[in-house]
Amino acid sequence: MEGYNFNSRCGSSIIKNLGIEDLIAKDEKDYVSKAIFYANNLEKLIEIRNNIFETAMETPLFDTKLFTKNFEKLINDIIIKKLN
Repeated sequence: MEGYNFNSRCGSSIIKNLGIEDLIAKDEKDYVSKAIFYANNLEKLIEIRNNIFETAMETPLFDTKLFTKNFEKLINDIIIKKLN
């Protein structure tokens, strides 16, 4: 269930980046509805579980090499600006 502050929204943010936002419940009634749906559709739940790691690794959120490259560029840009 999506929360109201930064900490409680982290899970929702990750799920949205994975493109499976239909897993995010809007309220308790929606949560129960989704729980019942996936309990009755185990094939769909298994499919999500089997693909979630690979899907995560393909998103910018988990691309540590790209993050490092961008972070390094940002630091270098800051240093260059300070030197000029």
